[in-house]
Amino acid sequence: MIMRNWKKKVVTCGLVTVMTMASAARIFAAVDGGRVDPINVPGNDSGVYYELPEDANQSMEEFVKGLSMLTEKEKMQLVADDKAAAPYYQKLEYLENKIEEKTRVILKKAAPYFDERGKLFDAHTELWDKMWDNMTEEQKGLRDYIAIIKASKVLSAKEKAILIKEQNRIEELEKKIDQYYAKAEKATADLRKQVEENTKKINEIHDKSAAIWEKVYGSRN
Repeated sequence: MIMRNWKKKVVTCGLVTVMTMASAARIFAAVDGGRVDPINVPGNDSGVYYELPEDANQSMEEFVKGLSMLTEKEKMQLVADDKAAAPYYQKLEYLENKIEEKTRVILKKAAPYFDERGKLFDAHTELWDKMWDNMTEEQKGLRDYIAIIKASKVLSAKEKAILIKEQNRIEELEKKIDQYYAKAEKATADLRKQVEENTKKINEIHDKSAAIWEKVYGSRN
């Protein structure tokens, strides 16, 4: 499926989650002092992104004029798709803003937990670096931070105790933070459902022109 982000002039293959996830990242960064913990981040293979015009204000009519590999009929098809999808992109932006607004209000209540966790992250970086820089094969096979600390061959008993206490508190804080993430997801469930519905409409519009876009970008590779 191919669709275009109407704000950034981006064509994507696959379902679009860029708008809502970018919004979530901004919210979490603002609350967490720059530490971003996005919910359900799409993987690297969740979409293929193609940049269209660098000028975000350039219309599709202007953009297709430079696509010499397309016929006039194909150019007209892209312009028609763009116009048909525009209302849905506008609705997506509205939904994105509403999701951001609701999520920000909820996550701000978790600010004390984010702040304390941030301080703990920065409290003994030299000990963490000492451990990570001297990892044993045994440690590399572990997936639990406490177990990794206990298995360290370079940390003293006192240093291990410091990091274990620190990590235990971090995990307690993250459980509290997760509760707010869950609240945010619940509070925005209807909005996110509308995002999916609008995205489906957009994909339906652009599906019929997928071969045209492949022609455009295939000629540029």
